[in-house]
This record gives sequence, structure tokens and C-alpha cells, in this order.
Amino acid sequence: MSTVVYMVRHGESPKEGNDRTRGLTEKGYLDAQRVTDILKDEKIDAVVSSPYIRSILTVEKIAQQIGQEILVFEDLKERVFSSENKRLADEELVQILEKSFFDSNFSLGGPLLLREAMVKVIFILISIRNMLKCR
Repeated sequence: MSTVVYMVRHGESPKEGNDRTRGLTEKGYLDAQRVTDILKDEKIDAVVSSPYIRSILTVEKIAQQIGQEILVFEDLKERVFSSENKRLADEELVQILEKSFFDSNFSLGGPLLLREAMVKVIFILISIRNMLKCR
């Protein structure tokens, strides 16, 4: 049995506000509807999200379509590159992300290196696959 995973980036969200609780902009809701429309004919068994509100809002209509609750995994949260109160400029964030993808040991002193994040995601994917086999 093969497993297909569709990874979706959250819709556009406001630049201001708490990273965990920011929702979607009007464009973000349109982005979410586009994702829903694109995936409507796919056989989707489960919808998984990070704990960020913008991510949950992006996939909630897909979950409603298939009659399932969204499975929220805390370990799918984004890596932290700055303090909770300081948002990096997009240009600065892009440079840091690029560096982190070329050097999996790169860290700004934060809690999560790229390789650690990848391992967590692999374990989550295995958990989801095993959970779906039990249904």
C-alpha cells in the first residue's frame, strides 16, 4: 500500500500579531479555498496541521469535506529564528532559511536544527500512517 502526502503551506496571514494565533488575511482565505478546490477529487483519509491557527484555517474545509477532525501535531510547529516578540524581516528570514537548508547543523541558538525538525516530521508521518492502518 502506498501513501501519498500532500504538503500545503498556510494561506497568507497578517504580518502583525502573535505567530501562533495569527489567522488568515482575505487573500489567505482565498488561498485556502484554492487548496480545497485543487484537492477536492483526491482520496484524502486524514488532514494534519501544525498548531498555528493560520495552518488550521487553511485546511479546515478539506477536513470538513471528508468528515474528519484535523489532527494537530505540536511538533509540526515552525522552527524559531527570533524571540517571540520580534518578527524578522522577510529578507532576513529568507537568508537564515537558505543557510539552514544548506547546513543542517546551522542554528541561531534556537531549540531546533533542520535535521532535528526533519526527524520529527518523519516520526509524525510514520505515526499518521500507522494510525490510518488501524482504522
